[in-house]
Amino acid sequence: MKHWTHKTATILAALAIMLVAGGPVRAAESHKETPVTERQIAPAYRFTLIADSAKGFDTFGFGCAAINDKGQVAFRAIRNNGVTIVARGEGKGLTIIANGRNLFDFVGYNPSINDKGQVSFAASLDAGGEGIFRGDGGALTTIGSTDPGRYDYFGFDTVINNRGEVAFKGALDANAGQGLFVGDGRNTRTVYLSTSSPFGGSLDGPSINDRGQVAFFEYLGTDEQGIFRSNGRNFVTIAETSGPFGYLSYPTINKDGLVAFQAALDEGGEAILTGNDGSLTTVASTEGPISSFSYGGPALNDKGVVAYAASLDDGDQGLFIGSDPATGRVVGIGDALGGSTVTNVVFCREGLNNKGELAFQAQLDDGRTVIARAEPLKSGSND
Repeated sequence: MKHWTHKTATILAALAIMLVAGGPVRAAESHKETPVTERQIAPAYRFTLIADSAKGFDTFGFGCAAINDKGQVAFRAIRNNGVTIVARGEGKGLTIIANGRNLFDFVGYNPSINDKGQVSFAASLDAGGEGIFRGDGGALTTIGSTDPGRYDYFGFDTVINNRGEVAFKGALDANAGQGLFVGDGRNTRTVYLSTSSPFGGSLDGPSINDRGQVAFFEYLGTDEQGIFRSNGRNFVTIAETSGPFGYLSYPTINKDGLVAFQAALDEGGEAILTGNDGSLTTVASTEGPISSFSYGGPALNDKGVVAYAASLDDGDQGLFIGSDPATGRVVGIGDALGGSTVTNVVFCREGLNNKGELAFQAQLDDGRTVIARAEPLKSGSND
């Protein structure tokens, strides 16, 4: 199988996240629509700016925002002097997890954060080679390395759980195959290898929960794709393109093993779905007012709430939760934010926590880019 270099693929993926995927409007009739419940209806939100390009950052250098249950937001950014950093913030200053000066040549677009404030990310090094790292503001822990190490290259989309375990994809030296790995800096387990499994090898990012279950996208042979879950001993098929789907992407898993993902439908259109042991539920689709879903999501929390970015038939674009964008709208085009108005929202699968808070990137009408946190207000609050 022919693969692009990790850096080219990651840069293209970062650019793709800034775009909105289009498609015909029809959903698969074989999946039931999730009814809107009180939990899914978005209340009013208060917004906190975590980082602002007007304060020393390159407008186009921000990556995806990830949030933990403490409301801490992790992100990658490029300073105006060209130095890339990985940072964590709550709205009152930033903690620098990694400073790329004289260290990193390139840092992955999608860092991940756990409830301890530990952040995982991938990077290529100025001195050569690549690494998977975990940090909390002190010394970095190396999870995996190409030089020295057993790996040839990595996928640059990592995820971390509350046990400090980092799930990542990569290829082994000596053409020993591509695979999915989980490491904590001391020990690393192999979930699968392309040389000894039915999986063809993909660098798309996995997702991991605190039980160590991993959800991931993979190729099956030359024509099929699938979303799978592994507990370290066996594999469960969540969805395959041999069914009603044309493509599958962006899986994320919660504590109960429920997996959310994005799909294009053979009958036309797109959908956000959840699945567990063979049962699929359509959360939202392009059959109604949604015209397309943005790349990068969906996000899923432990309460089963799903959030995603999408464009609507009426021209709106923004961040939504649940099945109805009218009642589940969090923020979108034209909304006031940071003293300006929103022109575009970028949201990724690590952007929702169990309190219903959301972290996202927004481009503003005055030319700034910000990383922000949306906090649901209690019913009746006017804050």
